[in-house]
Amino acid sequence: MATIIESEMQRGIWRDRAESESTTLGEALTRYAEEIIPSRKSPGPDIARLYQWQARPIAKSFMASIRGKDVAVVIRGMEALSNPVELVGKPRLPRGRDRRLVGDLQSHESRTGGHCDRRY
Repeated sequence: MATIIESEMQRGIWRDRAESESTTLGEALTRYAEEIIPSRKSPGPDIARLYQWQARPIAKSFMASIRGKDVAVVIRGMEALSNPVELVGKPRLPRGRDRRLVGDLQSHESRTGGHCDRRY
């Protein structure tokens, strides 16, 4: 194990994982809520999203053990919650009426710009 760490140090890719191995995602989100969210212009959506993440089982996982795949599973599950109103079918508009011109009304409309004083 020491040789792996030394090799990573020499290549400049070594990171101390002690904090991520002892901190859960839920704890990190709580810290984010206390330190970052208060400085945002509109914290409402961030707080709502944070509560959704904290309610999931992944929040109990240690940061070092969370993989991209784990996050993707949670995100896919949350997509269904996005906006249920969009899933509701909208009523169809009634069909428009057909307009039929009578007699020389078409030529009269073209001469008067569509204004007609005649009554039918």
